[in-house]
Amino acid sequence: MAGRCCRFRCLAVATLLVLAGCSSGVKLCEVKGTVTKAGVGQKNLLVQFSPLAGGRPAIDRTADDGGYILKYTDKRAGALVGPHRVVVFSGGEPVGEGNDTTPLTRLYAGEFEVTPGVNVFDISLP
Repeated sequence: MAGRCCRFRCLAVATLLVLAGCSSGVKLCEVKGTVTKAGVGQKNLLVQFSPLAGGRPAIDRTADDGGYILKYTDKRAGALVGPHRVVVFSGGEPVGEGNDTTPLTRLYAGEFEVTPGVNVFDISLP
């Protein structure tokens, strides 16, 4: 009897963990744009949107043309709805075989409001 009860509890806990991971209920909205300097797209920069109300930031690295599409996780694109602190960094690339990275240098900081639907935020660096 005790073994059966323990198995049921383990199964219930495992089920709750799976459900929590699969249905977080987080509403994400598409956020994309281009980072430029003097009108030229800037490649390989880190773009980070951090919700002012707290929560997971959304990030991406700019492509060769300076374009980015934010990712909330490896498998989910978008960012949380609401105001965000936006920072653009250079650096953060892997160095050598370990977990070391190049230092981050802040190139831009500002705030944007992510709203439901598709959001396009083009960032012009000084």
